[in-house]
Amino acid sequence: MTLGDLLFVTGGVRSGKTSYSEYLAYEFHQGCNGNLIYLATSSITDSEMFERISRHQKDRNNSALSWVTIEKERDLDEIFHLLNPQDVIVIDCLTTWLSNEMFSVSTVLNPKNKMIQTIKSILKKSEILIIVSNEISFEWIEPNSLTYSYCETLGELHTWIVLTCSKAIEMDMGIPIIHKEINFFTTRGG
Repeated sequence: MTLGDLLFVTGGVRSGKTSYSEYLAYEFHQGCNGNLIYLATSSITDSEMFERISRHQKDRNNSALSWVTIEKERDLDEIFHLLNPQDVIVIDCLTTWLSNEMFSVSTVLNPKNKMIQTIKSILKKSEILIIVSNEISFEWIEPNSLTYSYCETLGELHTWIVLTCSKAIEMDMGIPIIHKEINFFTTRGG
């Protein structure tokens, strides 16, 4: 079985990552027969997250697109049965997913490996996977081992994703900056 195409969209907080990822998903979905899936990993932890999640849900509900929204904070491998090989999937977002895997009551010993295996499995079951993440490496990091461990793991995930993906995009003030692009449509005869 061949892998689907992986795209990576990162950037600072409120830089336009989600909107641009949804736009990309829509563009790629035009040539696919599968579902347009939004895999949300966030949970409502405070009023700000409630407002952000509500805004994202409202944006998807008000769009002309038929999004299938799956809300799953962790253990994304449990949704494989819902996926089809022609699906275009947006995972929003990697930073929250990692946090959920690392800091839940039933913490995984090696969340990075688990997440990489999950991404590989989703790629086998989808046409295109777009992963959204926050770029936190430019921020000051609290000097304690737990924070460093989180940031180090996130950096390792980012590195693996960029090495694996067809396209890596950084959003800066709503402007997409392409850092890597492989024309994956040439492999499909397009």
